[in-house]
Amino acid sequence: MKRLIILLGMILILAACNSPSQNDGIEENNSEQNEAETNDESVSNQDEEETETTDNEEKTNKDSEAVDDNEEDKKSSDNNKGNEKSIEDQLVDLTYDIFAAQRNLDYDYLESVLSEGSTLDKDKKMFTFNNVKYPHEQELLDEIQEDHLEYRYINDENEDYIIVGFAAIDYENESSFTIDFQYIKENGEWKMNDMDVNK
Repeated sequence: MKRLIILLGMILILAACNSPSQNDGIEENNSEQNEAETNDESVSNQDEEETETTDNEEKTNKDSEAVDDNEEDKKSSDNNKGNEKSIEDQLVDLTYDIFAAQRNLDYDYLESVLSEGSTLDKDKKMFTFNNVKYPHEQELLDEIQEDHLEYRYINDENEDYIIVGFAAIDYENESSFTIDFQYIKENGEWKMNDMDVNK
């Protein structure tokens, strides 16, 4: 019995929702007025958008002209510099070359990049750095693979020398250490004045 009453109540509710009412005519009139107002608003919005689009295009054109001018300035300054590398790039490249020369035991190259007061003992495979605050000897780093080297930093705050820092990282053996190269300028060329290994 309860089920029958619930079923009849549901049928009445559904029938009430689907039956046309007197309010439909009023709603149709309101919807027509709303559509007309919406059309008027959309026309005025289109006019505003067209104006904004024109303004934005003008700004974009001015901005692109400014960017073009800046790019031309950069290109002309780059052309003036030619293929010159920055001091940092020169020293990083020099350091990679020194690592390669140590691996290949290229003593002639190593002697050519040493500063005055620094020496290379070929028999012992040892550098001697005397022109530093704490004179010391340093073995050649002939076992460091290039793919284990990472450039870390450059310190050029001192007027007399520049330090270039590298790390040697062996991920398989989970070991690492840092190598600081000190360069000084002699006769217009950068020379290695020190190589300090921090293990």
